[in-house]
Amino acid sequence: MKKTIREIFYFFFLALIQIFSIVANYTAFGFRDFSTFENVLVVFNTVDLVRDYTYLVFIFILLSMLISWYRTDKEKKIRFTGDFLYLLQDAGFLRFKPKKKQFKIFLIFLALFVSMYLFRLPHIISLENLFKNFIFWIPLTLEEELIFRYGLFKHLREKKINALIVYIIASLIFGSGHFYKDGISGPFESLILGTIYGLFFQFAYESSGWSIYTGWLLHLVSNVLTIYY
Repeated sequence: MKKTIREIFYFFFLALIQIFSIVANYTAFGFRDFSTFENVLVVFNTVDLVRDYTYLVFIFILLSMLISWYRTDKEKKIRFTGDFLYLLQDAGFLRFKPKKKQFKIFLIFLALFVSMYLFRLPHIISLENLFKNFIFWIPLTLEEELIFRYGLFKHLREKKINALIVYIIASLIFGSGHFYKDGISGPFESLILGTIYGLFFQFAYESSGWSIYTGWLLHLVSNVLTIYY
């Protein structure tokens, strides 16, 4: 019973962290349409991006506190600084050990993913703008990877739950967070696309041996190149 209650509170606090992330980012950027680089550039020039990177640090702190509270075994009962380092390790910042069979399949999907975005490369007319675009999306995409891929997906995969069910549930939750009109797609299209991308990012994360960089880089590149049409 205590384990169930602890699990419920874990997901409750994880949801609160996601809400904090959304509120913090929209407080900084407003409900803006980021489907064109011109709009991103306006925000880049008028909003102090230090705030958004500060929010990313808070996400790290909040997740570290949550993990510190949730992990109950003696080995993981360490001071906050230790929990922060544990978060870096457990989320996959310090490792890359691909699962051979899964990673081969991932490489095939990666080739399809890359080919899908190749036609957008000729539209990149300024390396400076491309750099600014990356700077803008780095904290936002990393926050989502930490919350959805590490906090939610990896947590569920460690449980005795059918893998297919975990993949579907986690990707649907991620997709539901994109239920809005972004200037290119309508709410339902965004939900479907978000769910599909969620599946891909999850598979990238797991097949790389739980290295956060794999899914994060794909997520980052996807967001950066999506606006180039």
